[in-house]
Amino acid sequence: MEPITRLWNGFDIVKVNFGVAWPEDFMELLATLEKHKQEAFEAMEPVVFSLCAVAPFDRVVALEKGNRHARYGVQVEGLTVFFSSRQIPSQDTPNLYVEAGPEYVAENGLGALYGFVLNLIAHLGGEYLWNKVSEVHMTVDYAVDAPHTIDDYRIADTFTFVTRARTKAPRYGCTWDEQDATDQDAALFFKGNRLETMQIGKGQMMLRIYDKQAELACRPRKAWERLLWCDVDAQHVMRTEFQVRRESLKELGYDTIENVMDRAGELWSYLTAKWFRLYTHIDDPKPMAVLHPFWMAVQGAWEEKMPAVKKKVYHELRLQRAQQLLGHATSLAAVIQDQHVLTLDDLFALMRKLVQEMLPEQDIPALIRDKAIRFQCRNKADIDMDDDDASHAGDAPSHPGEVNRGGDVIQTPPAPKGPREAGTPPRQHGVPPRLA
Repeated sequence: MEPITRLWNGFDIVKVNFGVAWPEDFMELLATLEKHKQEAFEAMEPVVFSLCAVAPFDRVVALEKGNRHARYGVQVEGLTVFFSSRQIPSQDTPNLYVEAGPEYVAENGLGALYGFVLNLIAHLGGEYLWNKVSEVHMTVDYAVDAPHTIDDYRIADTFTFVTRARTKAPRYGCTWDEQDATDQDAALFFKGNRLETMQIGKGQMMLRIYDKQAELACRPRKAWERLLWCDVDAQHVMRTEFQVRRESLKELGYDTIENVMDRAGELWSYLTAKWFRLYTHIDDPKPMAVLHPFWMAVQGAWEEKMPAVKKKVYHELRLQRAQQLLGHATSLAAVIQDQHVLTLDDLFALMRKLVQEMLPEQDIPALIRDKAIRFQCRNKADIDMDDDDASHAGDAPSHPGEVNRGGDVIQTPPAPKGPREAGTPPRQHGVPPRLA
């Protein structure tokens, strides 16, 4: 297994907390957030409303719940923003929490994220005081000549890596028989002889190395991530991803988002040269003496950050939507038992007739905009958008650690329903429409 091409490297997930002095009318903002939070809770679906008159903050999505630090949450341009009820931060406790998933930060970078949040604060009348970076995920994707196998991580009964995570191992690894899943912070998941996921560490610092193509094959909604690569047709792709949280970041001297932006290369060097190293076996008295070629490539990934590659069209997700549309249309024809539907034109004529009769006066552009706000980046490959108008949103990434040791995949839940306009009554669930 040798690295062939570096496809992309960048930040995958970033969480930053802000201290903000909100204006005197802050209680009015809280009342607005509370109102739409209750609407979203009662409707069991997101609600679109306006935070202020300036785009894109004039169309944000209210969440039905906040997080453990803040009561209110909204989604805007691919970011999740949580507002606490404090008008000013309490000492070092922030009152604004921002979470950026790969759909935003992977393509736009930390500078754009920082500027966007400052813009939001300014348009809401607040005064920025400080920020504290809470979590970062640093990532590199490499095309390799063949998938990683068990031989890349074991020599006989010994691991071929060195890590500062708690593995209860001597310097050059530990024997396979000593592994205890309850005590070890290392886990390797194989499908046959092929590695799907290796996870080292937990809590404040964690490394995942996994087969990215295997993950995307199981999760079509994340297939847009191939658009980041300089070669979207790469056959074997291994992702190396470090997750570093607040306490470890502080210990390493990364307190703010500016620190991470200015010294990202230094952080990557620490993670890949000191916290974890992958070796290969040679005929030498030492069990391991030479870095693995793959890891040597990983160590140099951040010397020159590669820009994301963004394309407009991606076939697989469009095919999936087309299949879903055809399935719904044929189901409708079967329910009403129309014997005259013989062609695709007949099928869509029937759908048009039913929509016009049962759902008259629909504002189609508004419905599309609302869907785009809720599912911007999750479905961005379905929509042929102009670069200037493209917006970035979506779910925080999930990792193939959900693939168990037997190779079975834990199914992800279905996508939430799209948002409805604020002020419209919630749908009556469980009441089917009467088809004439």
